[in-house]
Amino acid sequence: MSDPGGRGDTFCGINPEALQGTINSLKRDAGRLRGSATGFKTRFDQLGIDTLPLTKLLHVASWADDQLPMLRRRHHLAVLIDKGADPVLHYPNCPDMIMVDDADVSADPPKVSDVPDGSDPKLNADWWGALTPGMRAELTFLYPDRIGALDGLPSTVRDEANRTALSKEKGQLNAKLNKLRKDLAATKAIPPSNVDDVGGAIGGDPAYELQNKIDAVQSKLSGIAAVEQGLAKGDHGGFPHAYLLGFDTHKLGHAIVSFGDPDTADDTVTYVPGLGSKLAGAEGDISRASALWQSSNQQAPNKHVASIYWLGYDAPQLAANSHGADVASESDANAGAPLLRRFTQGLTAARAVSSPVHTVVLGHSYGSLVTGRAAVHGKGKLADDLIFVGSPGVGVDRASDLHVDPSHVWAGANSHDPVPDLPGPDPFEDLGGNASSFGTNPASTAFGGHVFQADQDPSNSFSSVDLDAHSSYWDSHSESLDNLAKITVGDYGDVTEAPQIPSDVPTSPTLVGPGVL
Repeated sequence: MSDPGGRGDTFCGINPEALQGTINSLKRDAGRLRGSATGFKTRFDQLGIDTLPLTKLLHVASWADDQLPMLRRRHHLAVLIDKGADPVLHYPNCPDMIMVDDADVSADPPKVSDVPDGSDPKLNADWWGALTPGMRAELTFLYPDRIGALDGLPSTVRDEANRTALSKEKGQLNAKLNKLRKDLAATKAIPPSNVDDVGGAIGGDPAYELQNKIDAVQSKLSGIAAVEQGLAKGDHGGFPHAYLLGFDTHKLGHAIVSFGDPDTADDTVTYVPGLGSKLAGAEGDISRASALWQSSNQQAPNKHVASIYWLGYDAPQLAANSHGADVASESDANAGAPLLRRFTQGLTAARAVSSPVHTVVLGHSYGSLVTGRAAVHGKGKLADDLIFVGSPGVGVDRASDLHVDPSHVWAGANSHDPVPDLPGPDPFEDLGGNASSFGTNPASTAFGGHVFQADQDPSNSFSSVDLDAHSSYWDSHSESLDNLAKITVGDYGDVTEAPQIPSDVPTSPTLVGPGVL
């Protein structure tokens, strides 16, 4: 449609409803024209009559067919822009006409190779900012998984893309599950030689292999359901919108969920979970992020807070017959550290307001090692404040080694939590009471940061050593959660400091077992 404001023949916008009518009419009329011209041509040939005019009519029908892809793309772009996150521009004299850049519909459709590799959040942000609204909408529609994974893009864009990717993945997995179940039902009965002592199929049998595939698909679907349940808290019960900033089902799955928009927040806190974390258990960890948002909002109701759950790395898992040795390694933390730093850089690159933001990264359990490694990975500070709870060590021996002022390093350890006192690799260092599995205990005097009160409410006391204490830091109305919120919103003076751990006394008896990191 030409500009109603007087720009003549310049293409400038689309009325989606009217264009859809044109597409339907052109397709219908081209078909009728082709059918009639073909019929008459056959009869004219039989009668020896010149068919050149009919051939020209067939060319007209072919021309109409050739226009349909371009028209459909223009219509598609207009609909995407109308439904997208970017503001939609309408002409004052034609409110039903959506502005579409002619360059969008004149160019070839974008290819997946047009999307950056994602390694540089600032470059991602600049690339996205240079695109027209139509190109953004089409890229998000065509490649939601790639767009949703780009650190540095606006939260609204990543949320839309990742929700689309989640829905698409869910549909594909359900279709795959249905097919596998049909294949299993069609499989012949398991021969007696392939049945174990309790009647189950053993390796090598087709039914056994199919059941393993079914279990793997069901695990991924359980992870998707966990994310959906976590997201459902957003926009209800006083909570802000929950943004899905990352999602995939690769390996054990990954998800990033933010309560509140980090692009405009006054304070952002990124929570990094630890051992055993995976997509299928995301709901509980997402609840921790929502609990911290709620407590922070109560602490500073006039501030906008974004509380983020970040499972953007492959957390170590503990096998049922393991005694902890398989996770006494820094390899997963070393792999996850650059991903965490890139994510925090992306939050900076995506800022939509000029006002300063206060940033916090909170590492729990093995996630504190990931946070510590990220803090020393690359240049500059990872965040304004670093918090470690239930930490087996953060990979360094002093708060001053974390590229941030030690006055902005915080640690909390429930006295019944065994993880901060897990033995380190050097038994002679352990004798001093300061060593943890991965360096000096950050909740000890020797580390040099702040130690805040993180014990549970006495009315819900633990035994001397209780693994439940390792998950108590987000308990409702606990002093630990209150202190986490106070640090998040920068109310440092209200943080309750804990008595410093003497250099020769461990915080609790040591214990190594499933689920403690």
